[in-house]
Amino acid sequence: MKTQPTDQGTILVVDDTPSVIDVTRSVLEEIGYRVVVATNGEKALQRAAAVTPDLILLDIMMPSIDGYETCRRLKAQEATREIPVLLLSALTDVSNKVKGFELGAVDYLTKPISPEELLARVRTHVTLSRLQRELRAANQSLEERVAARTEELSLANTALQQEIVERKRAEEALHKLTEELEERVKARTAELQASNKELAAVNNELETFSYSVSHDLRTPLRAIDGFSRILLEDYAESLDAEGRHTLERVCAASQRMGRLIDDLLMLAKVTRSEIRRAPVDLSELAVAITGELQKTDPGRRVEIVIAPGQVAQADATLMRSVLENLLGNAWKFTGTQSAARIEFGRMTGEGAPAYFVRDNGVGFDMTYAQKLFGAFQRFHTVAEFPGTGIGLATVQRAIRRHGGEVRAESEVNRGATFYFTLPDGR
Repeated sequence: MKTQPTDQGTILVVDDTPSVIDVTRSVLEEIGYRVVVATNGEKALQRAAAVTPDLILLDIMMPSIDGYETCRRLKAQEATREIPVLLLSALTDVSNKVKGFELGAVDYLTKPISPEELLARVRTHVTLSRLQRELRAANQSLEERVAARTEELSLANTALQQEIVERKRAEEALHKLTEELEERVKARTAELQASNKELAAVNNELETFSYSVSHDLRTPLRAIDGFSRILLEDYAESLDAEGRHTLERVCAASQRMGRLIDDLLMLAKVTRSEIRRAPVDLSELAVAITGELQKTDPGRRVEIVIAPGQVAQADATLMRSVLENLLGNAWKFTGTQSAARIEFGRMTGEGAPAYFVRDNGVGFDMTYAQKLFGAFQRFHTVAEFPGTGIGLATVQRAIRRHGGEVRAESEVNRGATFYFTLPDGR
């Protein structure tokens, strides 16, 4: 049973003997090869260039151009140089075979040729031809890819070199700018240090002057207050109502001035005194201070809540001043409440823990909170709530000298809470 032919490749058969051509065609086509025929060397050259067969079966003994010359010309042309040539001849001399191989032939068959041997040689050389062609194509593709990649790398390298140059320029410019900036910072730092030194000297002189003035004013103010009281006590019957009222106003004004001077002296002391850190039981301080406040007005009903065991590393004198002012304010501003409440404790959460003093007094409008810790700042009149307006400024300076911060939260008629932190977060 004959097998169905398949496309095994193209074979160019070059021979001037029709019977040989017919037999060769029949054998090759039966198993699927495509056969192209040329009866002389000239036609063989033309058809090889036109068809590019997988293998050329070339007879040596032909008129005009013999197989050797045809083979030489095939190998000389670019289009046909890689096509394998299998020489066919009745010549058996070894020199004939050697000549064919020297001209570029890949094999040599001696006539008469058996079909089995012919097919075996054809299969081998067609397979080799296709593999070589695929290899050449792969090599060419690889060379093209290598060339393209080389070009890409060359362009990338050029770009990289340019980038390196630009980066070096940028680094040099940055280095120069950094040096200039450092020089400017040094110069500015020196200016600031000189200014700070001068400012510190001025502040020190101002604080010394304020302390001296405040201290020196206390004696004449006490004299005014004392003599005014003597007049009220010893000569009241000699004065009319307007005179007594005037003297009472003089006494009240001198007392207010005395309190103001005392507060200014405390503010100066907070600013000038040396910090001496030690464990301070803030809870005990708060208990002592609220006890003193209760003695000033035993009839008031005030709920006082003090968290126990609140110990901090701080200056005991400054912390007493802080709590005296905060608890004193809480006591003062809850004076109108029938059920007053004052609380001291500590809260923890996000950030550093904070101590607090909370009350349910009259509170204040947070719109003006930025002015709260300034000296002589008041949100209420002296007639409503007496005071000098220096207490919270003293609190802020004392806390900041410890490295902490102080802030407040409040609503009108719903009380106020003052928070302060200390450097160790306790």
